[in-house]
Amino acid sequence: MGVAENVEPSLAREQVRRLTHSGTFSNSEMQRQLLGYLAEKSLGGGADQLKEYIIGIDAFGKPPTYDPRKDSTVRIQAGKLRLKLREYYAVEGQADPVAVDLPKGHFKLTFERREPTAAVGAAQPRRARPWLPAALFIALAAAACYGVFTTISLKRLQDRTAAVTGVWTPELEAIWQPFLSRQRPVIICIGTPLVVKFWPQVWPKMNVRSAVVNTWEEAQNSEPVEALKKTLRSPEITPNYDFTGIGEASGAFQLAALMGTRRQDLVLKRSSMIAWDDISRSDVIFLGPSKFNLPLKDVPVEQDLVLEGNLIRNLRPNAGEPASLPVGNWPAGAKTVEDHVLITNIPGPGGRGHILTFATAASAGTQAAVQYLTEAHYARDLVARLRLPSGELPPYYQIVIKAKFNSSIPVQASYLFHHVLRAR
Repeated sequence: MGVAENVEPSLAREQVRRLTHSGTFSNSEMQRQLLGYLAEKSLGGGADQLKEYIIGIDAFGKPPTYDPRKDSTVRIQAGKLRLKLREYYAVEGQADPVAVDLPKGHFKLTFERREPTAAVGAAQPRRARPWLPAALFIALAAAACYGVFTTISLKRLQDRTAAVTGVWTPELEAIWQPFLSRQRPVIICIGTPLVVKFWPQVWPKMNVRSAVVNTWEEAQNSEPVEALKKTLRSPEITPNYDFTGIGEASGAFQLAALMGTRRQDLVLKRSSMIAWDDISRSDVIFLGPSKFNLPLKDVPVEQDLVLEGNLIRNLRPNAGEPASLPVGNWPAGAKTVEDHVLITNIPGPGGRGHILTFATAASAGTQAAVQYLTEAHYARDLVARLRLPSGELPPYYQIVIKAKFNSSIPVQASYLFHHVLRAR
């Protein structure tokens, strides 16, 4: 089946356009290229004659000497496209009117009309169970060492969010001036890590998060995920980006409370749905580490300080500075903890605009970093340290702070050191 009888070619093409401009496909140029090529062939009636060799030549610009037996590019990209389509409809495209699929063993796309409220996986009835045996939880923990993200309640968010007065001191004005000029839109991007949703045949569906599985490709090749699939008897898994940490949510609330007094056009996006087009046209504030905000891994800006796993690495230490600092090593059961946080202000793509990131390994650290840049008494001390001999603040910089937490609530922060960055 090419185009279903109830899907007009114009609707099918509009759905393909929606896919290629989505956040799911934003960093997948080859899959976008293949999707567009196969869509035109399928809609034009020429997909039945498609061969791997023809696709390699036409879609990917392979030379006439291209040999599919030695070069598996087309097969690999077709498999990735199939996964991307599944990922898209599990997250962004749940309410889309047309479903696009690439059946295995074929190069012909299918287009089918969907109910506007249909969600992927909803068609198959699942037997509900009021509880899971304790033994199963033990087996899951032993098999995968996974933790399930908890949905954030509004009451807890309000309790943990520090009050923001909205009063702009000269120091706060100096720090946030690049984001107040209204020359570019401002996006607050909240980190939404990959959570793997399991669809067991017996038990209720389950959302599981692993700190070492951060892309759908990693999940597809993860031994712990495979072990869980067998344990749960779940042949199907899908990506889920509906969760975030309490620190990221609290940080977004604080930023909106302060900046909303000056910028009523703020846009909130989750990291799984932000595209490079958004980043190139806007000033963006990222909340959470790069493993939650995957586009940050591709920002072509040289930095002095980077967050890698449970360390902040100082690639160019000045006199007296450490080569690395630990992050996220919170002792089990500890009520009072100290941790390090990295704040980075770098130029956007092409040297235009600003990208501001609050990165740490523990969610509460994100909230501490936002407090440090939004509360007047911290801003007063920071600006005094950041000022250049000219009296101006550097346009781009990185700051390391130490924060103290009580029951995961940031109660104190202190400046450690900073680096001024040059736009390279």
